[in-house]
Amino acid sequence: MMETTSTSSTQFNEKSVYFTSLGCSKNLVDSQVMLGYMGLDGFTISTEPADAEVIIVNTCSFIEASKKESIETILELADFKNEDVGKCKALVVSGCMAQRYSDALVNDLPEVDLIIGTGEYNKIVKLLKAFEDGKLEVKSHVEIPKFIHTEFDPRLNTSPFYTAWLKISEGCNRNCTFCIIPTLRGRLRSRTVDSLITEATRLAEGGVRELNLISLEGIME
Repeated sequence: MMETTSTSSTQFNEKSVYFTSLGCSKNLVDSQVMLGYMGLDGFTISTEPADAEVIIVNTCSFIEASKKESIETILELADFKNEDVGKCKALVVSGCMAQRYSDALVNDLPEVDLIIGTGEYNKIVKLLKAFEDGKLEVKSHVEIPKFIHTEFDPRLNTSPFYTAWLKISEGCNRNCTFCIIPTLRGRLRSRTVDSLITEATRLAEGGVRELNLISLEGIME
């Protein structure tokens, strides 16, 4: 039984966000797409968590060490919900740990206000608006991952201006006993060549000179 959220409304007056992206380059691209959507909605990036109304931790959980780092980061940033320390009104956990341990996060980390799976990160603005209006019925929004961003999704490249990651596919159709990729990232879905060329061209026009292609990868559980 999923825990329901509070029905009281919250107002993001400054629309400021502090973002931490942990783990692999795929996660980083997902983070950049989330920031792209938030930027279109008027959010600005805070370089210090104490100044942010929304704090997002895009987590990793492939190995025990990354799971531990994710939990420690969440708990550390949760301190900024204290009015004497910061101004955080919404602590969001997304990414692979959210996908893998959503129920445990709901039960064990009451500090977290919103949990977003690896296939729902493009809904960040919609979910934050529901939270702001007090209409978010449950904390956890985790489904079977099916989404992969395309050239039509906004993206803010947070890497050095001359380099960027280009995600060409997501997920995996194999069910190897030593790998948890299908569970965390879903079935294999690939972008079209035209989509990749369009995004690559856009990145190049923005000053990128080094494109690093990323696709599925095998990780031991």
